[in-house]
Amino acid sequence: MVGVGFLDDHQREHLTYQFQCLDSGTLFLTMATHREFDDAGKVSLGTSYIFKENGELLIRREQINPHKLEEAKSNFEPKGNYEKLPEFGDYSNVTKVDR
Repeated sequence: MVGVGFLDDHQREHLTYQFQCLDSGTLFLTMATHREFDDAGKVSLGTSYIFKENGELLIRREQINPHKLEEAKSNFEPKGNYEKLPEFGDYSNVTKVDR
């Protein structure tokens, strides 16, 4: 598993990517999570996108206070979720924010 975290202007992790290592030296983006924060800097809302290689997508949105969990299923084109396993020090392919 390869994890990538992106910080906002307040040094909070607002976006994370999780890639699964495949046998072929390839990574597949299995999950992206976006977080929103309240005025106190605590997570107020989190949305996770869980991707499968067959094109299935589960979207899970969790509001913290009051607690509320919503889920939706969809499909997507998985071709853009594959990345070549990066060479040491060259991580530009897995640190792209816009996917």
